[in-house]
Amino acid sequence: MSDGSFSKGDRGEHHANAYLRSFFRRVFEMPTRDPIDLSCDGLRQSKDSELTYSDKCRFQFQVKNWESRSLHVLRSTFERWLDSVEESPVFILYLEEVTAREQRWWFLPLHSWLLKNEEKVPSYIQKKWIHFHIETDDFRESGRDDEFFYESLKEEAKRASGAQGATWATLRRYGSFPLNEAQFFRFLELVPGLEMPHEVARLIRDSNKPLMVQRLLEGKSSGNERFDRWWQEVRARIRVPPDGFERQQFRLFLTAMENLKRGRPVELPTPFRADLVNCWRNFVTMYPSSIGLLRQVVNTYEKRWDRHDEILLAVVLLPLLSIAGDANLHAESMDILNQVPNIPLSTVRDFKTFEVLSQWYRSLLEAGNHRYASHAVDAVYRFPHFELRNLQRYGWAQSQRGLWENFRRKTEQPTERDLNTLPYHQGSYEIIRRYIERSEARTHHSLPPH
Repeated sequence: MSDGSFSKGDRGEHHANAYLRSFFRRVFEMPTRDPIDLSCDGLRQSKDSELTYSDKCRFQFQVKNWESRSLHVLRSTFERWLDSVEESPVFILYLEEVTAREQRWWFLPLHSWLLKNEEKVPSYIQKKWIHFHIETDDFRESGRDDEFFYESLKEEAKRASGAQGATWATLRRYGSFPLNEAQFFRFLELVPGLEMPHEVARLIRDSNKPLMVQRLLEGKSSGNERFDRWWQEVRARIRVPPDGFERQQFRLFLTAMENLKRGRPVELPTPFRADLVNCWRNFVTMYPSSIGLLRQVVNTYEKRWDRHDEILLAVVLLPLLSIAGDANLHAESMDILNQVPNIPLSTVRDFKTFEVLSQWYRSLLEAGNHRYASHAVDAVYRFPHFELRNLQRYGWAQSQRGLWENFRRKTEQPTERDLNTLPYHQGSYEIIRRYIERSEARTHHSLPPH
């Protein structure tokens, strides 16, 4: 069954081959049963130019005819596209043959479609056939002089080659989070629990982590017993059945990124709680140009006190970008953190001021800056009631057992960023424990035990 594509060597693919040579220096026909019709590299600087704009990635094209406004592709084809798209742009080309010498072209960059339809991916990979429709799936006509098509090719070249500043370029470093982009789209529900303990992460080369995760997702062993055990701990924490929270948060992230791209004001979600923070840590690590969101929010600190929880979220997300292994990200993250005013502890009078200041201290520590290490512990010592209130609001201290388990996880299974805060968390634990004991003795009230 041809699933709606032109067979190899027919007029449709012949037209596509000739059409794409206007944009690429090299066009290759793929084997008959391959899910890709044409592969191209050497993107030209402009249409028919002899100069090369980018030679850093290979484009893949699937050619479809105009017999129907909808098309159907096998699940195996869709999964091949999904596995390729992070580093190799995938396009669906739709051809209307007006005459033997005149064609009209519509195009769909698969990555753009994935961002707008990420909630469909888990169900799509369970089906035999995947359906696209030219009128509802954002196909766009190439333009009078193919200007829209060429702009999309350039944008995809920057994204797939990881060019700095490309909105949807991925970081492709797996020190803290082991998923590649295809796994991210498939298993977004896993995101909140995926920051790896340092002692697990250091066992495995970064480049091998997505491959090992893939084995686990297929029900196999990764080949590393400790990695397997960590994975089972992650799976045990997933909401069953999923309630859609993670994908809802990702849609909010997409909206914020689109507003940033278009020069509009951005908003981050609230309230400032652990489940939300854990999602967004993975989002910003996957797509590092999101650092622009964090800069814009932090810059409103002294102008918009009504954005208190957004500022907290921005501050808590920056350390992961700082320690991601990219010098430019580290420098920019530290620059943004340094925009937060350093308010003297002696002048703190209210909970909101304390919350921002104490989170700023912790974020600097997580990012590897120990300049205010003593201040971080001193803030908890001076204001233990504010710190306990902060932990309760964040979702860490709904019960005494939950509070102590969270402290124990920070000190016994630290992530890479937690390594920089071990003395802080050890000191904070002792201060909060004593504060709760004194409060219980004085009032005979305590946190719920469980």
